[in-house]
Amino acid sequence: MAYVNFDDYLKWRGRSNTGDLKAAMRPVMVITQWNLWVQEHGHEGEGTLAEVTVGKLDCHLDGYQYRVCRDAGDLKEEVGQRGFLQESLQVGKPGDDEQFRQRAENWRELGLGFLTEIYTLRGSIELINDRYFDGQQALFPAVAENFADLLALAENTVDIFNESLAGDIECLERLLIETGDGQDESSLTIDLAGLVENVQGATKGQAAYLVDMAKADALDLLGETRRAWELVDCHV
Repeated sequence: MAYVNFDDYLKWRGRSNTGDLKAAMRPVMVITQWNLWVQEHGHEGEGTLAEVTVGKLDCHLDGYQYRVCRDAGDLKEEVGQRGFLQESLQVGKPGDDEQFRQRAENWRELGLGFLTEIYTLRGSIELINDRYFDGQQALFPAVAENFADLLALAENTVDIFNESLAGDIECLERLLIETGDGQDESSLTIDLAGLVENVQGATKGQAAYLVDMAKADALDLLGETRRAWELVDCHV
């Protein structure tokens, strides 16, 4: 992810592009606004301006994550958000230990909440596959692949959290306890195997819900609205 602040670049003594860069600045068209205009006034990526057919323009920033600030208020909000994120990354300052651990605990809780949902859903899908599809994948291939990628990304993030953050904090806390300078703290690392085991009960309930909703949709299509609502009421 690349961020460039023009004024900051001008103040940078180590920049390779020297000279008066502002003197070479010229007013230009904002490509994003132009492409939006073409999209709103044209068809299939083309529009008509003064009886001339025009199309969308390519931007060399495509592929980068950036945001267009449309006014001073939008810019001020974006700068404030950027400053807040930069400050949140500054750890290890004197007196910041408790705040840093609290931040790590908050991240852990967010991760546990998301992983609980995703593991429950995965278990439900696997249960439905075994019970109703003879072990075959019921999801469309693209959906199944995206779901697997999402789970792999979440687990990789947890591994990084456990190894590079929670593990280091717990190691330091153990050293402090041994020297008598610290107090015992709750575990920060995330136990994925234990989490999978804990959602087994919720998995069965989620699978039952998905199956009943599918049955209710089928009954409603067949005109059995009353029986469909009876299935829905069981989960309300």
